[in-house]
Amino acid sequence: SYRLRSGASTYYGTGSPVSISIGLAAAQPFSTENYMAFRIAALALNRKLSGTMASQGFSVRMSQSFKTFPQETMELVFDLAPVPEEGLPEGISGGASHPEEALLAARKTIEEVFSNPVNPAELASCKSLLTNEYSTMMADPGNYADAILMRYSAGKDVLTGYADRIKGVTAENVKATFGALSEGMRIDYVVKPGE
Repeated sequence: SYRLRSGASTYYGTGSPVSISIGLAAAQPFSTENYMAFRIAALALNRKLSGTMASQGFSVRMSQSFKTFPQETMELVFDLAPVPEEGLPEGISGGASHPEEALLAARKTIEEVFSNPVNPAELASCKSLLTNEYSTMMADPGNYADAILMRYSAGKDVLTGYADRIKGVTAENVKATFGALSEGMRIDYVVKPGE
């Protein structure tokens, strides 16, 4: 049977465009509580990472999933792309010339987020963001149908009482999610500029 392994790997390539992808994954039993804590943890990490990467001349795009097959697994992928020089404030250089430095800054930020509890203001802000995101997502009939399908085909209900479930997420829940991700798998893929 399939089992997610823990550990970290980094792969390098050369070419264009320069980019960095950071994937994080961890086995985690699927429950609505774990799902909501994961979504809030992902938002908190994305906000912090986006701030760090902006100072490195990179933009951040996050994708997330909580898979139920072949193993219940939460996954985050951060795709970092250099911002052109003309799109950056004075004093910040574009990231295309230094992707390795940006990767080190990203790793440091991820470790800092994982090792520190989320503060009450950040938790409240992320809960508000997720509640609004959920409301918008559920207004789309396709997303609503997907949630219903998940409930009846996989027995995983992420729809019923979502606002109360989001409100119920605690800093301890987020800390547990960070702990699982920090002990899970991390894969970095860096495309450096050609010589």
